[in-house]
Amino acid sequence: MKKRNGWNYRVIKMADKKLKNLPQSYSYGIYEVYYTNDKPTSWSSEPMHAIGETWNELHEDYHRMFEAFCKKPLILENGKLKEGKMFQ
Repeated sequence: MKKRNGWNYRVIKMADKKLKNLPQSYSYGIYEVYYTNDKPTSWSSEPMHAIGETWNELHEDYHRMFEAFCKKPLILENGKLKEGKMFQ
């Protein structure tokens, strides 16, 4: 099977800045994730929002973002992405 390079939208879970005397909190966002040989190698620095020059382009971008919910989320730990479990 051929290894995939490219990008897609994925949900990423990452730790928020730890505040003193409070439990760790987390945030989820939809990010562009880039792959080399099917492994995530980099991601956008900020969560994405749907955008397009036409209504159809906006709709297509939103649909690609929605597909991120059909994949396991990625978890950012120690500067690396790993696959998490499906949402329940």
